[in-house]
Amino acid sequence: MTRKTYVAVIGKDERDHWLGRVEGLPEVDARGRSLASVHQHILKAITKATGVRPPPGTVTHRYPNPYWQHIIAANRARRKLSEARRMTDEALATIGAAARGLSALGLSVRDIAELLEVSHQRIQQIVGTAPRRRT
Repeated sequence: MTRKTYVAVIGKDERDHWLGRVEGLPEVDARGRSLASVHQHILKAITKATGVRPPPGTVTHRYPNPYWQHIIAANRARRKLSEARRMTDEALATIGAAARGLSALGLSVRDIAELLEVSHQRIQQIVGTAPRRRT
């Protein structure tokens, strides 16, 4: 079953309030001082006009062009950041596996740190060994 989707066109009026209308439902409009309030008013107005509250994800918002360039740039940056975090997690897991593998081969924490170009303290955290005390 295909869900009905709604497009809410949102802009600002001369008093700097947010306005919203829904394409295809001329009786639905909303006004508010914040975007969050306009979004809520749009949901209520759609519910009143159709008798059914729209499920999450079925209302998309379209903003004036000057806003879109910033929204798109921020979304791209968010995706890049997410990918960078994923890649960082993978790299850290690989370094951890390498450190544990070298430790299993009998190398010292300091030698592993030198080979992997990581501090010996970090290697101790990874392999879970306590530093040896000199006697």
